[in-house]
Amino acid sequence: MSHRLIRPLLLSALSLLPLTAARAAEPAKPPHLTRANSALYVANVGDGSIMRCDGASGKVLAVLGANLTPVGLAIGPDHNLYVTSIMDGAILRFNPATGKSLGTFIPSGRGGLRRPVCMAFGPDGDLFVSSETTHDIRRFSGKTGASKGIFVRNGSGGMVYAGDITFGPDGNLFVTNNDANTVLRFDGKTGASLGTFVKKGSGGLVDPQNIAFAPDGTLYVGGASGVLEYTKTGAFKRVFAAHGPHLSNVGGLTFGPDGNLYVGDWQKSDVVRYNGKTAAFLGVFVPPTSGLMYNRYILFGPKGGGGTSPVMAAAARAKRMKVMQAAEAAAEANRPKLLAVGTEAPDFAATTPDGKTVHLSDYKGKPVVLDFWSTWCGPCQMSMPHLEKVYEQVKDKDVAVLGVCVWDDKASYDKWITAKKAVYLFPTVFDPAGRDNGTSIASHLYNVSGIPTQYVIDKDGKVAASSVGYNQNGHALESALKGLGVDIVVPE
Repeated sequence: MSHRLIRPLLLSALSLLPLTAARAAEPAKPPHLTRANSALYVANVGDGSIMRCDGASGKVLAVLGANLTPVGLAIGPDHNLYVTSIMDGAILRFNPATGKSLGTFIPSGRGGLRRPVCMAFGPDGDLFVSSETTHDIRRFSGKTGASKGIFVRNGSGGMVYAGDITFGPDGNLFVTNNDANTVLRFDGKTGASLGTFVKKGSGGLVDPQNIAFAPDGTLYVGGASGVLEYTKTGAFKRVFAAHGPHLSNVGGLTFGPDGNLYVGDWQKSDVVRYNGKTAAFLGVFVPPTSGLMYNRYILFGPKGGGGTSPVMAAAARAKRMKVMQAAEAAAEANRPKLLAVGTEAPDFAATTPDGKTVHLSDYKGKPVVLDFWSTWCGPCQMSMPHLEKVYEQVKDKDVAVLGVCVWDDKASYDKWITAKKAVYLFPTVFDPAGRDNGTSIASHLYNVSGIPTQYVIDKDGKVAASSVGYNQNGHALESALKGLGVDIVVPE
């Protein structure tokens, strides 16, 4: 062939390359999700993995990742699954089609990112992430993960702590302002405050965590009051799903391809389903027996394939549990023994939220439930709903309940009190020793080496029982109180 012909042909071929490459780089449009071709992804915090469940039946199909600390989930413009790993401080990425890890998308520390919690992709394809440490929302390139700076600063528009974030039908960013019991709205392009969308306490809003928009633009917020429904203007409409036999603690909200609302319950470790229009309970979609443990955020995405089989995941989980139990047993052997039954409970002084001093001896003559806890302790927070139920049962039976905040700082305690005073009514006090374990009431006087730790003290001021840790299905307090003649039945 003539060289004169080769060059024009070569140039013609090269002229097609940019267009061809550009087309190849564009992700294919995501398939329209149906129950048949979708999967429900669940951040399984207790197991350190992502659980992929069939979108039609809820059956576990596979487990993605291992030894993670997954909280937030999002499907990106590239149709991959993004996961916030709070302890690693990073954003991870998985391919739903194969179930394989694509590595770290945003490493810890990039752009000041620390302990990422929830995230959402914006209309422009950028990724927005909230931080548990800095209490702000940061913006990153959805393509490269490069930092684009702080999008919403802590304090902007009254933002204290973002429980969840999502973009609304209007293209703006909506934030559950967890500690202030509001839902805020920010301009989706600039991050400027657009004011409070759901007013403080509207409809009984307390401790708002999760947020989801229905296909028609109606807003749903999950928190300590169950799931509340709000109109497109932010006005309260109704209690969509109250806490009760079907729902204990909302950990995640999402609408499915069938138009129904799916709710992850981190205390019951299951996912339940409600009719998206009538709010009728449609049953448990993913049961606790599937391997869920303290599950948090949930979302629907493409079903895909790959990942670890449920059988292999269960075997690996059992192996990890054995290792953990062995480690716990070894740690237990080295722990100082808690005060023995019959020991005189040491008196102490602690500070109430309004600055007064309280002594344990002030309660002599009545049984006392002492709960040692901290604001930063996850298991402590998990145990508190049950402790509140116990308090409701015994407060009129001449039994005292006292939560003693230990190993913490006063500012964190004060902030916790402000946020939770409408949620937990049992009295709490602060240990003046603060973070000094050596002089702490818990360590120095009560031999506490792990929290939560609870003591039950009889009316004569002697130890009647003690327990360590959070047991989701335990009734140690009820049994101990029954031994003192206080018979109660705490509702589940």
